[in-house]
Amino acid sequence: MQTRLPGARSEALRCTIALLVLLAAGSAQASDAAISQGMYKMGPNPPLGDRVPVVGPVFKVFSESGSQYDFVGETNRNLDFVLTGTAFCSSPRRRGRIAVELGGVSASQSKTDKVGRGVVVSDRFTLSVPHSALGGFDAVKACNDGLRTLAAERGDSRESLIRRGFTLRYEDVFEATATASCTGGLARGHFESDATRVDAWVDCRPNAQAKEPKPDRAPKRAMVSLAAIAPLVTEAELRVAQDSRAAVCPARLTYEGSITTSRAGTVRYRIVGDGKTRTPVYTLTFDEAGTKPVRSQVVTVRAPERPPASATLAADDAPPPPRTVRGWRRLEIVEPEGMRPLERSEYQLICLDEPLEATVVPVRQIAVPAQ
Repeated sequence: MQTRLPGARSEALRCTIALLVLLAAGSAQASDAAISQGMYKMGPNPPLGDRVPVVGPVFKVFSESGSQYDFVGETNRNLDFVLTGTAFCSSPRRRGRIAVELGGVSASQSKTDKVGRGVVVSDRFTLSVPHSALGGFDAVKACNDGLRTLAAERGDSRESLIRRGFTLRYEDVFEATATASCTGGLARGHFESDATRVDAWVDCRPNAQAKEPKPDRAPKRAMVSLAAIAPLVTEAELRVAQDSRAAVCPARLTYEGSITTSRAGTVRYRIVGDGKTRTPVYTLTFDEAGTKPVRSQVVTVRAPERPPASATLAADDAPPPPRTVRGWRRLEIVEPEGMRPLERSEYQLICLDEPLEATVVPVRQIAVPAQ
């Protein structure tokens, strides 16, 4: 049975309830969500190809015939993806939560604001995803495509390349998402989301039984240079010196790096980045094999323009919502020529108007049984 209140009392009660719901919804505003690919511990330089993570999303592909790659192995083992998710809740006295998802596997972390200044939740997740949830990527085709390319570039037979094996890195293969929420009061909470594309690696495994085809005629004798036997540059890296995820903007981030050579020689390099950033070409001279630092580069991160005040629902006493700035830099070897492009070193920063202490929760691995 429904009870009705008479006249003005009923209307006043309905207005009061609506106002409380609106205020609660405004105070539960989640100001920002961000997600990025995490850092992997990389293995040593392979004989041919790209470095692969020690533990990470590495597909292992095997050759049964010895003339091509045939199947993906070890499918009973899940692939581990490392992701970093960050949420910012501008309203005071609320509980912030960040959840990340990839391939149907998800994990989350939350934190409650106890000082009344808003809360930042930032966590590094490892999602263990079954092979069956990653069916959109054909790792066997990736190995056979790489086999044809290497055979054409190097002049080697497919069988000789399969005997050695090689590795490949594919960028932006899978999509990962993050959802940030702030809850509290009468409202169930406001949600913000973000998405990014993450990389995968393919380990085209060697097969020592692959037989070299008999040549129709005597092969030509090739001249092999010292550089082809032992490349001058054996390792190069560029990284952000600070591990900062939230700061008052404008903020300064410093990139540092190094170059390692196998012998004496001269290396010319520059640093490129987003927004068509490009430094002059610098020179490092090595009198012997060793490692030398590259010139550091300072990146000034400025906050983007705020949206109009009418576009936000934050409470009157809440700080203005933050803004997320993303960018990248990469070390580019100009000389010697022919080096594969190096990996991007990305940064992601939430710009605040005043200092705010953030808590980073230790890594937790989410294990999902293989399907």
